[in-house]
Amino acid sequence: MNGVITIENTEMQIREYNGERVVTFKDIDAVHGNKAGTAKRNFTRNKKHFIENEDFIVATRDISKRDNLSLLNIDVPTRGITLLTESGYLLIAKSFTDDLSWKVQRQLVNAYFKVRAVQKEPYYKEPLAEDFTPRVPIVSDWYERNKGRMYRLCRDSGNSRSYLYHCILTRLSERYDLNAAREIYKNEVGNYPEYPIDIVKYFPELEQDADKILDRIERMTYR
Repeated sequence: MNGVITIENTEMQIREYNGERVVTFKDIDAVHGNKAGTAKRNFTRNKKHFIENEDFIVATRDISKRDNLSLLNIDVPTRGITLLTESGYLLIAKSFTDDLSWKVQRQLVNAYFKVRAVQKEPYYKEPLAEDFTPRVPIVSDWYERNKGRMYRLCRDSGNSRSYLYHCILTRLSERYDLNAAREIYKNEVGNYPEYPIDIVKYFPELEQDADKILDRIERMTYR
């Protein structure tokens, strides 16, 4: 991954981990115009509120090679480097209340983090109906239990249902081999799932984790 992005006249290197855009403490301090070490100090003081592998990732040299981590112009130390996801960045940015920080936060979310999410949208081959008509079969218990809050999340966040499904599947893929799950589904049902999200309703463990992911997205949307 190459390139830089300009946030409030400050150039910032674009970095990705497992296809998700991330930032470092130095990145945050630079674009917010804060003293070096400010973001790291805030993170350390409130670390109990951050969830590893959701809000932050500790990337080591070995992980960098294995997961094709793009950390341009950064020498990853032996102890590793902490990377903040969008949710992790927003948790840190909550403590920045000056006028510049409000502008920086909006630009980082809209011009940096969300851009990558939009690029992933083609993962779903067909767009969903504008009236939120579900493409997932109504007989799915998981869908029935969650269709109300998914509708509200899409309405209130301005994101499409396909983007919400994509977020769920991306998080699940960090823990489960979804390709292997599709093969199991095919062997037992006789065909592959019609839509990627259909795989969730078939495996109880995926349903449970999908519920937790929705809970997390809901907290981030309405906090």
